Order: sequence, then C-alpha cells, then structure tokens
Amino acid sequence: MNGKRISFPELESMLSRKAQFSRDKLSITISPETGTPVEYVVTIMDMAMRLQINGILATEQPVD
Repeated sequence: MNGKRISFPELESMLSRKAQFSRDKLSITISPETGTPVEYVVTIMDMAMRLQINGILATEQPVD
C-alpha cells in the first residue's frame, strides 16, 4: 500500500476501517508492479468488492 508491502489481512483490516467511517463510497486504485501474480490482484479486487469499495485496476500501456 502506497509503495509498502503489507499482508492481505492487514490491508483488509485497514480498508474495512476506512469503509466503515467514510460517508461516501470509497475508491481504491490497484496498480500492480510488473510480474505481480494475477492471484494477488484478484485477491485485492475480491476484498474491495466484499467491502463495497470501488476497485480501479490501473495498468500501463507498453511503450513502442
């Protein structure tokens, strides 16, 4: 998160707290590093869906 590695349970706890106390629906940008296993990205997307957080997947286009 924000360039720091944290465990999935830590991330879920943090996002859950933010979602509980937010007046508006939260949005997060998921920007995986090159080589990140797809399963990790899917886990975070599932987490966002369970917590009713809008998860936006950001990818970079290859440079020609």
